[in-house]
Amino acid sequence: MPPANPINSSIAEPADVSLGSSLCTECGMCCTGALHDFAVLDPDEIDYARSIGMRLRTEGRPGFDLPCPKLSGSCCSIYVDRPKACIQFKCALLGRLDDGLTDFQSATAIAVEARHLLDNVHAHLPDGMSVPMARAMNQAPPASNGDPIGRSSEMRLRLAIAALSLFLDRHFRESSEGTLLSLEAIADVRPDTEMK
Repeated sequence: MPPANPINSSIAEPADVSLGSSLCTECGMCCTGALHDFAVLDPDEIDYARSIGMRLRTEGRPGFDLPCPKLSGSCCSIYVDRPKACIQFKCALLGRLDDGLTDFQSATAIAVEARHLLDNVHAHLPDGMSVPMARAMNQAPPASNGDPIGRSSEMRLRLAIAALSLFLDRHFRESSEGTLLSLEAIADVRPDTEMK
């Protein structure tokens, strides 16, 4: 068994599970790489993260790429010992639930729809490509490789990631985080041939 996260080992979990915790275990979107590409670690969390087998980023701020390797389904397999960034993060949907601006049933329905949209993205991802990689690809013009089958697969992935990003921008992301879907990139996509 890996050592406990020295930073969080003193944090006690409440005996009763809150609606927010229930929503999070139904959702897990923040860990999938769908909302963010990267999770930051505090310097004092690096040794712990390395000890449990997390592959750390070596450039820039310390942390790890998403999707999180400790995500199991929609739940965190190291929940009690998760990094501080994970403890502190609250998506817009969870914020609205906590503030009483939406009810649990409505919030859960949104989380379920987000999971369906993410499953659709996964169905189109080529081997070795993550959701953040697909999102980055979607910001660039389409490849013009002349292969109609490859082009068709790429366009299906682009549509799937655009649908997911639009839904997440609407329901999960705070305005201060910016948007996942850039309409400028979509406007730059030009058809290969003129329509007659």
